[in-house]
Amino acid sequence: EGIAGGRPFEINILISPSGPNFTDMPAIAGAILRSISQTLDLTGCEDFTLMETHYLRSYAGLSRKTWGDVFKQMPALKTLRVRLQSISDSGFVRSVISALSIPDITDTLLCSALESLTIEQDRTWSALQCYMMAEDRARRGHPVKELSLRLPHYENLEDLEDTDISILKRVINTVNLDPPEVTSVEFPVLDW
Repeated sequence: EGIAGGRPFEINILISPSGPNFTDMPAIAGAILRSISQTLDLTGCEDFTLMETHYLRSYAGLSRKTWGDVFKQMPALKTLRVRLQSISDSGFVRSVISALSIPDITDTLLCSALESLTIEQDRTWSALQCYMMAEDRARRGHPVKELSLRLPHYENLEDLEDTDISILKRVINTVNLDPPEVTSVEFPVLDW
């Protein structure tokens, strides 16, 4: 879901466990995502939230290249949130962060307007990967200004400054461990 040109939008993909294509979803997820991004005009998309819930297997099709193809369609993106509720490590963030470091054919980074990134619950990425992405973007003149994290491996630490958070703060203005609640887009009530 997100906001494009000041107007909210939402895309839901619901798969029934009893449906015939349920077991194929990991293989076709990338193709579905590419199809959506190529079908809709996302050039004005400023705010985008990716949510994945309650799936037990990893998605093989959501690679760096797939996310790169999707982000090419979103040049105005300023805020990106990734929120996972799955019990599996789906790897969304690892490939998303990697894709945000891909320059296009003019050597410009994808989503050059990106300022804010929120990551919740995906344990497959590393702070080093996030640091390298932020450093590369800052060096090319497109810094990430805010990073919000809600991750289990930071929960039981007494002094967060002894972690890699202080290193992330070298290239990102604001790094916090209490991201704002991601709420669903509110659509106006239509009277038919």
